[in-house]
Amino acid sequence: MGPTGPTGPTGPTGPQGIPGSQGAQGATGATGATGATGATGTTGATGATGAAETITVRYTTTGEPGTAAEVRDVAGGPGHLLDFVIPRGHDGQQGPAGDLGPTGPAGTNGADGATGPTGPAGAAGEVGPTGPTGAAGANGADGATGPTGPTGAAGANGADGATGPTGPTGAAGANGADGATGPTGPTGPAGEVGPTGPTGATGATGPTGPAGTASGGLAAYGGLYNGSTQLLFFIAADQYITISLNTPMPTKNVIYPTTNSLTILEGGDYEINYNILLNTSRAVDVAVGVRRNGAMIQQTRGSQTLAVDDTTTLSYDGRLSCSTIVSLSANDTLDLAIAVLRTLPSGLDAIINGNANATLSVKKLNDSI
Repeated sequence: MGPTGPTGPTGPTGPQGIPGSQGAQGATGATGATGATGATGTTGATGATGAAETITVRYTTTGEPGTAAEVRDVAGGPGHLLDFVIPRGHDGQQGPAGDLGPTGPAGTNGADGATGPTGPAGAAGEVGPTGPTGAAGANGADGATGPTGPTGAAGANGADGATGPTGPTGAAGANGADGATGPTGPTGPAGEVGPTGPTGATGATGPTGPAGTASGGLAAYGGLYNGSTQLLFFIAADQYITISLNTPMPTKNVIYPTTNSLTILEGGDYEINYNILLNTSRAVDVAVGVRRNGAMIQQTRGSQTLAVDDTTTLSYDGRLSCSTIVSLSANDTLDLAIAVLRTLPSGLDAIINGNANATLSVKKLNDSI
């Protein structure tokens, strides 16, 4: 074969062929360089004034913890009406306890409550140890001189003394005159009793003797008791205070000239009786006794350590009583007194209920009429 000849001239364009299917998109080309900034355009005309926007908050409510906060425009522009929903935070941990505040002032005492019914008597507690002997009280005033007692019987004759020595024999004197008749000799033994003689006629009735005096009953008596509940206010240990006895008992030759005391009008021997039932808020030793003209009658003084009330275990109680015989003078005045012994606890409450829980009585034992 020979060599290829030169290319001939381009022939005329043929008719367009049927379009082929679109090819795959080519890769994005590299970004071209930024063009130069164009010239600033002219300022446009001022627009018309728009309507003013207003904002009003209507409600603010608390949402549940963990929800999103919301702002709701319920009206739209220009008069916006907003409702806010703010979620509540989770409860925080409890903080430490604050310091104890100062004690407030004491309140005023309330009115006394009505007296409750007397509870049953508790079982007797064990007898406590005997307390030390108290100091001897002052000597009481001398009593009135008693009546002279009857003359005692004559004493027996003393033994004869020893016979003295015989004196010398004197000279015989002249015969004296006849002496007086000597005393009658002792009576001889009684003879046998003769037979009983016949009964004599009944004699006339003698005149009626004088009427005798009536006897029996007490010459003097009286007493006091407390008709209502009383509070006791002790000032110091071993210092006696008067127990209130505001209600009199029947009386004879005993008077009540002052409150809480009685006065004897006839001297003599008297039986003295007293009885009290005491309740306290603390365990204490107490002493009770009868005073005569302000001085304690020692044989009436009794003491006791109060025992815990076994019905409530919240208070202490004890009953003190006495029955003794004392010689009293006319115009002696008696009252009933009580004291806390040795130590007075701070804030002690003490109470004696009414009626038979505080009594004092006397009765004369001699010179009945």
